[in-house]
Amino acid sequence: MKRLFDIFGSTTLLISVLTAILLACIVGTFMLLEAGLERIYHSFWFFTLLGSLAVCTIACVLKQWSLRKVPVSFLLLHLGIIVILAGGTWGHLKGVKGYVSIPEGGSATQFYPNWSLEDRLVPMPGKSLYGEFRGIERGQAIFTPRFGEPMAYPLDQIHTISVDPNRPGRKHEKDLLHMPEGGHLQGFVRAVESNKVLMDVDGEVKTVRLQDVAFLQMGSPAVIPLGFGFHLKDFRIEYYPETVRNVLALKSPGGKIMELPPEPGQEADLGDGYHAKVIRYIPDAVVGKDNQLVSRSDIPNNPAVEVEISWDGGTEKLISFSRFPSFHGSKKESGVDLRFLTTEGMPRAFISEIELVYEGIPVEEAVIKVNSPFTYGGYTFYQSSYNQETNPVRSIFQVVSDPGLKLTYIGFILLMLGCIGLMYVRPIRLELRRRKNPSVPPANTGKPPENKGAASGKGTSNGT
Repeated sequence: MKRLFDIFGSTTLLISVLTAILLACIVGTFMLLEAGLERIYHSFWFFTLLGSLAVCTIACVLKQWSLRKVPVSFLLLHLGIIVILAGGTWGHLKGVKGYVSIPEGGSATQFYPNWSLEDRLVPMPGKSLYGEFRGIERGQAIFTPRFGEPMAYPLDQIHTISVDPNRPGRKHEKDLLHMPEGGHLQGFVRAVESNKVLMDVDGEVKTVRLQDVAFLQMGSPAVIPLGFGFHLKDFRIEYYPETVRNVLALKSPGGKIMELPPEPGQEADLGDGYHAKVIRYIPDAVVGKDNQLVSRSDIPNNPAVEVEISWDGGTEKLISFSRFPSFHGSKKESGVDLRFLTTEGMPRAFISEIELVYEGIPVEEAVIKVNSPFTYGGYTFYQSSYNQETNPVRSIFQVVSDPGLKLTYIGFILLMLGCIGLMYVRPIRLELRRRKNPSVPPANTGKPPENKGAASGKGTSNGT
């Protein structure tokens, strides 16, 4: 026992484990996301390294404690590391991440979780496969590998099938097993092994022979209920003003095309005796009294421009709206085609106004932006993306449930307090003690106090 304690309490082993974790993270940054998650961050050996780090940290603290008095800051620093590892592991095992896409004006009561497909099928013989075990049908196991299409394996060619107990949706949708005589069981399949199915039915593990299984349908891990309604009231995109460009395009009857800024006073010669002049710009056009266009505000919600066209035969005024350039830019007496075009520019923010509904009653409203999430009912909603190709526009949210997040935050706080204590508080305390008692070594040096007798030539061995 003491031998193991000395091994895991070795500073050399602790540094070696930290170096291995650092190298693994460096390699993972150069890999594709799915490959990095599968081969490194979600692999058994990487979790073994993290567990070894926690064990070595605890052993080092206990070893230092047994040798001498350990500073509180030292304990806080190492305790913070252990708590961070515990929070990250707990969040990985029990947390859920997924996405939900909602059209403007629509609602959602469930979301689709991400899952690394950790069910394991071991053929006989052959290499193990990881993916999703779908069930048993006509004497065959239906299995979807991580990368590939669903496949059917004869049961007599399968050694074992292990079902990931942490796959999403296990608490919400049970597996269903049918027997030839018409009976059925509802529960959670743990594994298929040795010609039998192990199934957890209300906390009791029951065994069913494969020859007695007529059909097995696994509960889908693809949907998790939220427990409340998530309603998207409004979605909008804000653009950087400097990237938005307004253009007034004019085409004369002779085919000449020109562009003008939509600013009052701007003029252009269209050729063939045609002349155009911008009369006014209306940022938020609405129909006012006497059917005249007026601006409701200075915000460009419905921008429009009024242009006067003159030629040898007369003059006329044309109006074009940015939102409806083809409708209001049709040819009239002058034959001039007028289009007021606005480029959207670079998006600055995606903004979703949402409302939460519980049992048909609105309970809360919120605004979700990029880097400004919203948390409710154990789930945090992040503004992820949008889809303008659909009508209406769809807003896409990332849904995250991480029960270990608070524990991780506590670990970082402990780690920060420990660093502050070691780097600032402890040196100050040692310096104050040294001033009161000169025999105390100076802070951060560890050197013994200077021998004043030796410096003055007194007390030397040769008496000089």
